[in-house]
Amino acid sequence: MGDGRTIVPVYLQDNQRMRLDLTSQTDNYLELFDQTCNSRLMADDDGGSGYNASIDFTASGSGTYFIIARPYRSGSSTGDLRVRFSGGSRSGGS
Repeated sequence: MGDGRTIVPVYLQDNQRMRLDLTSQTDNYLELFDQTCNSRLMADDDGGSGYNASIDFTASGSGTYFIIARPYRSGSSTGDLRVRFSGGSRSGGS
């Protein structure tokens, strides 16, 4: 995407836990959307160390959720996204 966003679909089972950590040298932003990608479930700007974003999420139902990682300011790099699961799998990426 031209605006620096990275969209990653992940499949989660009901009550499965997922931790997202986005690290970079510049400020970044994480969002988590529901299966339709219409409702934002969580968002974080600086929940990790420094300007890094972090989300801890437990799925309320089985399905594909969407992670959006982006720089806080346009023109910056997104950084490195680490996704950790307590079971489950990644269903794709962009």
